[in-house]
Amino acid sequence: MPLGSYDVWVEITNDAGDALFAQSNAVDVTLDTDGAVETVTIPSFLVNDGFFGLTWSLVDGGGNALTCAEVFSGGVDIIATNASTSDALVDVFNCEDFAGVTSPLPVASYTVVVDVLDENDAALGTSVPRDVDVEFGNQLVDLGNFDFTFE
Repeated sequence: MPLGSYDVWVEITNDAGDALFAQSNAVDVTLDTDGAVETVTIPSFLVNDGFFGLTWSLVDGGGNALTCAEVFSGGVDIIATNASTSDALVDVFNCEDFAGVTSPLPVASYTVVVDVLDENDAALGTSVPRDVDVEFGNQLVDLGNFDFTFE
């Protein structure tokens, strides 16, 4: 292998290698001495659970950015309902973070709804439901941005 920097990760697949069950996060490894053996430590990772990542924005009717304080928001929640079991994961994030990653949830199909919450945890705005899959262990599914408009 040529000298240089590489991203290294572990994939758990079936015997044929065509079905991915889990994938570790990548670790940066630098090969800087010809013939040297580098030890790579891969942190532990989940094989049966994944995550959803999301961002959100608050805007007025003209598309101008609003702060959480301007809409009296105390947080943002995500409700991920497992299509097979109807079990729901609910995670609440600080509104001012404008981004979040859920707790681990089993590999499955989900219906996801995001709410902007007021200071008493009542919904000020609710997204359109999205059907999304966690396809393999340790997968981080990027749900993208959720726009909430306040008049």
